[in-house]
Amino acid sequence: MEAPAARALRLGPDVDQALRAHAERAWPEECCGALLGDRASVFVALPLENTAGDRRRGFLVSARDSLRVEAEAEARGLRWVGVYHSHPDAPAVPSAADGSTAWPDGWTVIIPVRAGVAGDPRAYWFDADLGRFTAAPAATLQAVHFER
Repeated sequence: MEAPAARALRLGPDVDQALRAHAERAWPEECCGALLGDRASVFVALPLENTAGDRRRGFLVSARDSLRVEAEAEARGLRWVGVYHSHPDAPAVPSAADGSTAWPDGWTVIIPVRAGVAGDPRAYWFDADLGRFTAAPAATLQAVHFER
């Protein structure tokens, strides 16, 4: 499946701030969460518990949290379009571990955190057929309004 035509993921202003704040709170460990929206825009970022054995070098989302995210997306009339996580004291570039646990045919947003300060998030589309990430700019929308 191909990435959205624009090859860009738009983050609402509140989402961008939420990702950075979560990453800073979790440092020096990785944070993780779910991205809810449509294929090209994220309206909600849901923080999740990182259940990895070594939270400084990876993240893992529990099956229980996965079910909760699905229910939350459905209740809000949105789709679960990807995941986010931080890279403590490392660049916002997918690691080999990220590739092995990537959201298939979906978005991965990585937030770099250096010395506890979050940098600019980067978005990547993971093509499951090719087994690789394609970088896309994570642009912040001026205003995102979602009404049910």
